[in-house]
Amino acid sequence: MYAIRRIGTKLQSANNVRQKHTLPDLPYEYSALEPVISREIMSLHHSKHHATYVNNLNAAEEKLAQAQAKGDIQTVITLAPALKFNGGGHINHTIFWQNLSPKGGKPSDALVQAIEKDFGSMENMKNQLAASSVGVQGSGWGWLGYNKMMKKLVIQTCQNQDPLEATTGLVPLFGIDVWEHAYYLQYKNVRADYVKAIFDVANWQDISSRYEKALKSFILKVFCHLLKFHITSAYIEGMYILIANSPTAIIQSIPSQPIVALVCVISSFLTRDQWIYSI
Repeated sequence: MYAIRRIGTKLQSANNVRQKHTLPDLPYEYSALEPVISREIMSLHHSKHHATYVNNLNAAEEKLAQAQAKGDIQTVITLAPALKFNGGGHINHTIFWQNLSPKGGKPSDALVQAIEKDFGSMENMKNQLAASSVGVQGSGWGWLGYNKMMKKLVIQTCQNQDPLEATTGLVPLFGIDVWEHAYYLQYKNVRADYVKAIFDVANWQDISSRYEKALKSFILKVFCHLLKFHITSAYIEGMYILIANSPTAIIQSIPSQPIVALVCVISSFLTRDQWIYSI
């Protein structure tokens, strides 16, 4: 029994050890995105700016842990802005590097269909995302995100380093950094030229993968949510009306058996505009 307690104590101590954040390696060379983004910008942006966010985030989390251990609520509160800014900077840039590639390929058929459904065309989506990104006052980000509840793609902007999902609930798919450090050495004050050019190095394979993961994640959450309740036909019908409004998945009648009804609801999430995802 004593040995078991010792093992439990060691495991608890291991869990309490805070894992420090680290600067992620780029999946390409600093010069790989030229001529769209110069080697100099990529080097400074990654090794200096992003690294600073990581270091400051680690420092803030260390102070937070100390304050929590002391029960110092005042310090915990004062650390919130630093955690949000540097944590957001780390999250945003980690996505940003993966969103870019010298050979980004083409968007998946599923993503293309979703873009055409929600924006009319790929060109319309690009124009809207570009206009929103260029229009950010001061520093910030332009995003193509996914609204899991509405099941649609959305254009959104965030000020400073505010992380998209934590502040809006949207799943980030493709982000455009419009802080001046992202483009000024090359594009000077012409932000519009930088934003237009960045689509040439967009990693559509990564963006498509994020979209598909967002869909599957939502399906699993709904499935787990349903399993927590005593499922009745009335409950399923209400859930279906609320969140399964896909024209290709209309169910004429809700079956009385709960398990069959559950399958119908889950199927409605798996079907969208003639394409199907499996878990």
